[in-house]
Amino acid sequence: MKEAHLQTLEDLHSIILELTKSQKVNQQKIQLAEEFKSKFNDSKLVLGDKILALQNEFLEIITKNNLMT
Repeated sequence: MKEAHLQTLEDLHSIILELTKSQKVNQQKIQLAEEFKSKFNDSKLVLGDKILALQNEFLEIITKNNLMT
């Protein structure tokens, strides 16, 4: 009976260790996803600004050269 109890405790300990490892991995994945989302949003803002600047430059060029009809 004592051996069965010790085996159960060892099994539970192993499960706890595996769950702890899994939790750490999942936390790292969440952190990476949050960092990616932040960088992606920053990139979208920069890209949007650059597109707007190019549109303005394009409009200036076609206006300056009387290409608007």
